[in-house]
Amino acid sequence: QSIDISSNSLLFRLCVLGSFWFICKTLGDPVLTFIGLRTKFQGRFLFAAGIGMGFLSLSMLALGIINLWNPPFLQKYFIFLLGISSIIFISKHFEKNTVPAAAQSINERFNNRLGSTGFELFLAVLVMFSVVIAMLTTSAPEIFYDSLVYHLALPKLYLLNSKIIPTPHNIFSGAPQMVQMLYGLMLSISNEHMTSLLHLSLGIGTIVGLILISL
Repeated sequence: QSIDISSNSLLFRLCVLGSFWFICKTLGDPVLTFIGLRTKFQGRFLFAAGIGMGFLSLSMLALGIINLWNPPFLQKYFIFLLGISSIIFISKHFEKNTVPAAAQSINERFNNRLGSTGFELFLAVLVMFSVVIAMLTTSAPEIFYDSLVYHLALPKLYLLNSKIIPTPHNIFSGAPQMVQMLYGLMLSISNEHMTSLLHLSLGIGTIVGLILISL
């Protein structure tokens, strides 16, 4: 039986999600270096990814203003960013051989922390189980009011018009739409299940950040 790698499959969405986080982290890294913010490797990833998401949101806003919010172009834009990010990552990290050492540091910290008490291990398993269940729910149809009215409705409307258009009939459109810009990018690549998976990953990122603070 062949593996389903269509744009509607979970495997495809997970690949896109991993690429998204990789792009954001790579885009945000130079900003951290420029401002001289020194953080541990684990914390740096989340800091850099957050900055990268801000950059990506603003770039999506700019593309919407100049009428470039059509799926084929946005897909090419995503692939372009992935290619640039890969080149930057390879030239920066593998040349200095920093990836294995950083990965080993993370592994040692988690092993030491989780191995201290059985209760902490139980909590870790419980969180992982919850994440798996939540991941499965991302394949269900979206029925939440906010999502249907503006979280997903507005980005979908912009994609249909290939640009960001005024929507005075929707009062929620006046609020800042940073994450909606990212949802629009995900909708151009896949469907609303992709945006649900992205939303879930942001929550997981928050949990991981809290765990890293406690280490």
